[in-house]
Amino acid sequence: MKLKVKIAAKTCLAAAAVGIASSGVAQEIGNHSMGVVPTEMLRGGFRENAGQWDDQARFHASGKGFEFWMSDTGIVLDHYRIEEVDPDDAPGGSTGQSSDLDRYRRVGQVVRFDFVGAVSGSGRGVKEAGLPVDYFVGPKDQHATGVKSFNEAYVRDIYPNTHLRGYTEPDGSIR
Repeated sequence: MKLKVKIAAKTCLAAAAVGIASSGVAQEIGNHSMGVVPTEMLRGGFRENAGQWDDQARFHASGKGFEFWMSDTGIVLDHYRIEEVDPDDAPGGSTGQSSDLDRYRRVGQVVRFDFVGAVSGSGRGVKEAGLPVDYFVGPKDQHATGVKSFNEAYVRDIYPNTHLRGYTEPDGSIR
């Protein structure tokens, strides 16, 4: 089994510190913006992809300072922190034209694990958890309603008799 790893440093403006979840990282597995969603609702499980993200993504999980994506052939880990930006360095700068969201930026690293030679397996969620979420951000063809979350995400047979599994611990952490 071969594993290919890509590491990228990423800095982007983010509003997560003020209650809006957004991400522009892991471009291959989905440029997404979730709109105004309390971040706590998105934690504690794996959200299925019901068309709101790029087709490569099967499941997404997030928590304080991380995003986790699972595809048919690997995973993407996005570890970050939110930093306050000096008002003079924010977009709009000292002109006073910047918004509250411009005062923060997201800084971190993205690591993508591709299982070389993996075949596209069949993904499924196990043990439904949390509230369904509706996504109405971006083009209409990416809107999704009733998106389920699960305690476990499972992609079967990425290699013969080899499966990719992510699950939540009782404390809500992702493994």
